[in-house]
Amino acid sequence: MKKSFVFLFMIIIMLSACSSNEKKIAEEYESNMKNNELFIFPGGGYATYTYIDRNLYLNDFTKIKVGMTYKEIINIIGEPNGVFGSGVQWPFYETFDKSYIILYIGLESYSKLISIRIVDASGRIFDLQQEAE
Repeated sequence: MKKSFVFLFMIIIMLSACSSNEKKIAEEYESNMKNNELFIFPGGGYATYTYIDRNLYLNDFTKIKVGMTYKEIINIIGEPNGVFGSGVQWPFYETFDKSYIILYIGLESYSKLISIRIVDASGRIFDLQQEAE
């Protein structure tokens, strides 16, 4: 009888330890979601996200041109708000009106811009491509 009681007691302790770990993981995940570190992109797809205190406008992106390097773009506009995609990842910027500008460029400083995609707040997609100068 005593062995059964000890065995049951051990199982209860193990189960409570597992449930507290699950709670900790759930709280951490919920905290990350509140900080917008991972979200579903308008128009579909997953992206990481970091809030940056700035107001970007579409007009700010007229300063960048196809063929510019990632480093040149960061010097003009600043760090991106995150990366979009699975496998191949593209940097993106958030504008003041909750539109997103995706840059089709590698994340290495020497990578060159291929094209630009705008995803507005309603999920409409506009692809822009210009000739390199």
